[in-house]
Amino acid sequence: MKTATFQIPDREYGLFLLLAEKFGAKIEHTSNTDNNAEYNRITENIKKGGDFSYLGDILEWQKEQRKDRKLPFRD
Repeated sequence: MKTATFQIPDREYGLFLLLAEKFGAKIEHTSNTDNNAEYNRITENIKKGGDFSYLGDILEWQKEQRKDRKLPFRD
């Protein structure tokens, strides 16, 4: 078995994990403790289905986002 070290940008890390899993690679994640704690927090939120509590009432948020939006062929 061969060993390699990769430096993957954070935004591409998830894709890399999916590909590595597809090929049966073993991943040993190393990071500093601050990034590791943030990574664990985000991972736990994803496992729980996400945390959108900061949006408050989702229906009201969606109405606000769509308010006064210019739509093609509407005028």
